[in-house]
Amino acid sequence: MTIARLRGVAAAALLAAAVPLHAPAAEEPGRLVALSAAASREVAQDLGTVRLALERESADPATLTAQAQSTLDEALQAARSFAKVEARSGAFRTWPVADRDGRITTWRVRAELTLSSRDFAELSRAAGTLATKMPVSSVAFTLSPEARREAEDALLAQAIAAFKARAEAVAQAFGAPRYELFDAQVSASSEMPPPMMRGAAMMAAETKAAPLPIAGGSTHVEVGVNGRIRLER
Repeated sequence: MTIARLRGVAAAALLAAAVPLHAPAAEEPGRLVALSAAASREVAQDLGTVRLALERESADPATLTAQAQSTLDEALQAARSFAKVEARSGAFRTWPVADRDGRITTWRVRAELTLSSRDFAELSRAAGTLATKMPVSSVAFTLSPEARREAEDALLAQAIAAFKARAEAVAQAFGAPRYELFDAQVSASSEMPPPMMRGAAMMAAETKAAPLPIAGGSTHVEVGVNGRIRLER
């Protein structure tokens, strides 16, 4: 056998070894169909949050900070009388205020306190009482983690049922006797209104210990299913 013939036999052997005996069949793009379905509903917000903020200004930063801290401590102590309300201190900041020449003319302090509760009547009374010490800056409502999870679990079953119904309809429209799920992803989202900011006139009116008007709204919760199905022949 000549050298050229030996080289040809060797090349043929290498080529045969490089091709698997049972190569996996490539997925036919035409047999995969992408589709989506969703379920949504409005869920009553069950968690209220009231933010109170105190701002003061003075030439003496040490005295200013001490006074603000004292007011914050008094507000926290008063909040403890409302058993169903969670109170926690927020940002506390002192900073200088300069004139056009860069000289410090005064100091300003801001202290924040946050109240939250699922009992809106109790939260209203607490906010009204504490507003005599620290003005209300914003009111917000949202879903508690428990309410959100309950809503999403209920919507998940509806979204999957809608996805399956749409998959069956698609399979029939293409003339396929049946289909099987190729892949799928589940997602959840919610839309909430922004916090209500309080105007200066409303803050000034809260000089007496009166309940703060509080009323929650609703949150739009949606669960979606996106995936692909394989149409069988």
